[in-house]
Amino acid sequence: MTKIRFLPVARRSQAYDTVYDLILRWIPFAQYEQSPDTDRALEAIAKALRNGGIAIVAGPARLEQSAIRAGISQDARIPLSQTAGVGMLQAILPKLRVHPDAMLFLLRKVRRP
Repeated sequence: MTKIRFLPVARRSQAYDTVYDLILRWIPFAQYEQSPDTDRALEAIAKALRNGGIAIVAGPARLEQSAIRAGISQDARIPLSQTAGVGMLQAILPKLRVHPDAMLFLLRKVRRP
């Protein structure tokens, strides 16, 4: 049986004490220029992902470097503005703007040697 949990931000550190096959994470726009925050987020994700586990993360383009340092490889990357969900929202809300640096990443934890 698959268990899915949604936890409030206040309980995030507690959530990362468990090992997961899949983690979904949104990096807040306010942290896009704060490299240490991004590094810490990816380190926490790497710690909580099972080897071979997948993380789908929305964040700044430079997140890739943080992922590599944390032992997570990038399988795919697409500008958030080009995703189907954002396209549908823009059809409904024509004035909707997306952070120009926002990317959607598909990351995989690789076994460290």
